[in-house]
Amino acid sequence: MENIVEEVFKNTRMGIYSLDKMLDVTHNQKLAMELQDQKKRLEEINKEAFSMLDYDAVKRNDINLFEKGMVSGGIAIKTLSDNTDNKIASMLIEGNNMGLNSLQKHINALKDENKEVPRIADRLMGEYVHSIDTLRCYL
Repeated sequence: MENIVEEVFKNTRMGIYSLDKMLDVTHNQKLAMELQDQKKRLEEINKEAFSMLDYDAVKRNDINLFEKGMVSGGIAIKTLSDNTDNKIASMLIEGNNMGLNSLQKHINALKDENKEVPRIADRLMGEYVHSIDTLRCYL
């Protein structure tokens, strides 16, 4: 079970960091509020995952400087010439889908082993779906 909780921790950390960077280039106040709300929900899930892990697991699964650089650079390049609501929503939907797919692989592995999926994983899956649905109106 710890493996999937580590995945939840890492995914939420990446999501929080990415949302912070996207907020820097978001000019639409309504969209910015949506991103702030999503960030808050991810922070709650991250806090719960953090409490379920030991120090070594947290350290091992926190996002590193290279990953932060890739996110920051990717956002800067992709929004340099187009930082419309449509572009921002598309990028965020893509990121949510990446997290959703990554987490789904872990859930499938647990189910294949007839193991119970922790509530926190289902909660994050629901958050991804909710965020994608919310962002679609900006496309």
